[in-house]
Amino acid sequence: MSDNKVSRRTRTPATGPRARDQILAATVSLVRDVGYAGLSVEAIAERSGVSKVTIYRWWPHKAAVTMDALLESQDLAGFSDTGSVKHAFHVHLDRVGHFFNGTGGTLLCLIIAEVQRDPELRESFFQRFWQVRRQAARDVLERGIASGELKTGIDVDDVLDRLYGPLYLRRLIGHAPINKSLCYDLVEEVFGGIER
Repeated sequence: MSDNKVSRRTRTPATGPRARDQILAATVSLVRDVGYAGLSVEAIAERSGVSKVTIYRWWPHKAAVTMDALLESQDLAGFSDTGSVKHAFHVHLDRVGHFFNGTGGTLLCLIIAEVQRDPELRESFFQRFWQVRRQAARDVLERGIASGELKTGIDVDDVLDRLYGPLYLRRLIGHAPINKSLCYDLVEEVFGGIER
């Protein structure tokens, strides 16, 4: 082989699920490294090894990619179906607290900021993230009412706001930590007023 015909390793472009996974992983690592302000589709393409054309084929902008990265970061919709409803919320709030303290919490804050400016992303956030998880929690409370564990006539949405609101507040403002003690105390305090 002559010197001017040096063999080069060709990189096979990622496609399908593999490319999607690489894009979302790159988005998460970039947010961790440079924050949302430093995030761009160009940077995602460079870090993931997937072309900008492919990224734009699936997502209209960086906020939409970040939204899917958030959804993939951890499933917060599931609840334990063993034991009491109160126990299910103890387990769930602990998981949510852990999520909020990690990269998922960072992504969530960025998305919440972006939905203030982008109505389309706001609708996607409410339909794909908020409502799915809210309905799952609502179903657990309604199961507790039906079984007699919880009082009848409680305002389920108010209960959910009181359980999760402090976690969102602390994550968004950052004025106090989210820890196991907070998550435990929230469930004990709220359930103290709604248990039979």
